[in-house]
Amino acid sequence: MRNILRGILITTVYYVVIYFIIIYAFKSFPAAGGPSEAVFIMFGLALLSVILLIYNLVKLIKGDWAQIYFIITHIIAMIIVFEIVSNH
Repeated sequence: MRNILRGILITTVYYVVIYFIIIYAFKSFPAAGGPSEAVFIMFGLALLSVILLIYNLVKLIKGDWAQIYFIITHIIAMIIVFEIVSNH
């Protein structure tokens, strides 16, 4: 149980950090006069999130049922970050 709570906490912190990085990338977005590297930063963060989600899905398929909490947390955090960033 402690490992599950630790994993959920780490996932939450990860997505909070991603949120702040995405907000920074939007502020420096090319349309706002910022560098074009901001697009690659956002793409890289989205790709990393999907890779982590796939990794947890593979562990779930192999029989580690504790990963279901991480998968649910990832999906909820992805939706929340997308909604906040798209309305920002």
